[in-house]
Amino acid sequence: MRVIFVFLLTLPILFFTPEQSAGQDETLAYKSFKFAGIPILKYDADDGFGYGARLDLYNFSEGGYSPYYYLIELQLFASTGGKREFWLFFDSPHLLKNNQRITGELRYAKSNYAPYFGLGQTADYDENVTDKSHAQFANEDYYTYQRTRKSLRLDYQHKFKLASFLAGFSLNYTTIELNDDPTLLSLQFDESKNESEFTNAIKLGFIFDNRDFEAAPSKGLWSEAIFEIFHKNLGSDYTFSRLTLAHRQYHNFLKNFVFAHRYIYSNTWGDFPFYERQFMSSSYRIEEAGGGAKSIRGVMKNRFIGRQWLLGNLELRFKFYKFQAKNQDFELAIATFYDFGGAWEKEEPVSIKDLHAGRGAGLQMTWNKNFILSIDGAISEEVNLGLYIGLGYLF
Repeated sequence: MRVIFVFLLTLPILFFTPEQSAGQDETLAYKSFKFAGIPILKYDADDGFGYGARLDLYNFSEGGYSPYYYLIELQLFASTGGKREFWLFFDSPHLLKNNQRITGELRYAKSNYAPYFGLGQTADYDENVTDKSHAQFANEDYYTYQRTRKSLRLDYQHKFKLASFLAGFSLNYTTIELNDDPTLLSLQFDESKNESEFTNAIKLGFIFDNRDFEAAPSKGLWSEAIFEIFHKNLGSDYTFSRLTLAHRQYHNFLKNFVFAHRYIYSNTWGDFPFYERQFMSSSYRIEEAGGGAKSIRGVMKNRFIGRQWLLGNLELRFKFYKFQAKNQDFELAIATFYDFGGAWEKEEPVSIKDLHAGRGAGLQMTWNKNFILSIDGAISEEVNLGLYIGLGYLF
């Protein structure tokens, strides 16, 4: 019943986004501006029910630009799990002409119950510690802390024959506050006061991307190598460097079947705070790693974080039904997936034998190619069922 109820809550989204729903061919015919106002109603196992609104402004200039000339996106979001977010996102593959792309984002994100389970692959989790009815109960918020993060980033890409060169910077101001004692964070780091810190960086990278359609690829690949330098000369409170390697590939080997797979590896050198282990770098969107809706479905959010980490996603998608309603094209698809990953600290041996995994299945409804409602359910050794309802494919 809960799954049905949440699905019904998300249906209003489909009736408030007529301008966003154009497919790739239709996008090429657009001219001038398109505006979309989208109510956001979603759910995932880690953050609870989410609600908010997103405003999108698409500029197609004189036409002939795919996926758009530029996009301005404004979003306000909150969840019953204590999450509050605001962001202003800008992306243009064509504004600077000559195969140049610029992407920028201003973001405010506050979480009253950000998860922290310890560092490394062997980080232990005992659900009895948060269970009031159990003799070992310590605190309902034992595995949480409060995190407020204000971020500004700007990335520039220039495409050459085979690949794109990326250069950019990011400014991050993070405030950490402890929830009521005892918590794992306060015990491990002996924290007794709130801290606010900068982690500012410049980054360089190379990107190869020949996907046939960015929102829902059926063939092609998207690979990138990104190197970030955080330094006190940039105003950062820490000096460290981070390398992120990512590969995503899509195979349309049978009619209506797409096999999609993604692998990400990250390694960090130097002195850096625990919360920076919870983010994965990208040339487009910055997401959280180590478990949860955007990394390993079926594994608790940020369950495994470390100095270096590995993430993999295997997903088989099958488009089984197409129909039209009010001159709009709809498509239904199902997917089965297997997500896995691990995280290691300095003293831990890196081994792929002890990776943590989640597995499950999902349902996607696509409206004119680029608007996708996704419902995923996944299980793992620690989670009986993780439910994730949102927009778009995982990758």
